[in-house]
Amino acid sequence: EQSSASLQPTLNTGGINGRPCLEFDGTEYMDGGTYLNDTNGLSGLTCFIVCRVNAFASVNAVVAQNASGDRAFQFGFESTDRVGFRIATGTSSHVTLAGTTDLSTDTTYVLSYRYDGSGTPTMEAWVDGVLDGTLTAGVPATIGGNGGSGLAVGARASSGGFQFNGIVGEAIIYRRALNDTERGDVEAYLTERWQQHADVPGNVTDGLRYYIRAEDL
Repeated sequence: EQSSASLQPTLNTGGINGRPCLEFDGTEYMDGGTYLNDTNGLSGLTCFIVCRVNAFASVNAVVAQNASGDRAFQFGFESTDRVGFRIATGTSSHVTLAGTTDLSTDTTYVLSYRYDGSGTPTMEAWVDGVLDGTLTAGVPATIGGNGGSGLAVGARASSGGFQFNGIVGEAIIYRRALNDTERGDVEAYLTERWQQHADVPGNVTDGLRYYIRAEDL
């Protein structure tokens, strides 16, 4: 939700593949609810985002924990036009993964992000099912941060920051690190849905915590 009318994203009724999407203009954002206010101490997190960028900024937050200081997580784009995300290592520090491919505006992407704190803690990101970045250096075994009060969509917090300029069709977050088979199942669902007409994210429901589709709003 967004109580300020001037900051509300627009419902684009045919945004991607003729399906309704939320469109943000680089100033707009919204409160995504209190579904993930308990991420501190987690050792796994997986996020999927279907989006199309209208214009890149240096950092673009599509979905993030809503908190002051370092958020437990922030998913979107880093290094201007590369898939990337942040995981907090403490209340005032974080580690950042940026992908290797320069992405384009006006292109629909299925983006996948996985943080796995088990074994050798690792952060990974995929673009349309293709691995585009891996990081182990400095990745914590559990998520730090300042706690939080839920999610921000289109920015890094409900007060704004790193606002996204583009269209969001769907975002899915799991409170665990999905294995590769499960990740592939969700990616296949998203690819089919936003190119064809699937209705549910496969059979991967364990750990599912946040699931938003613009057409359901």
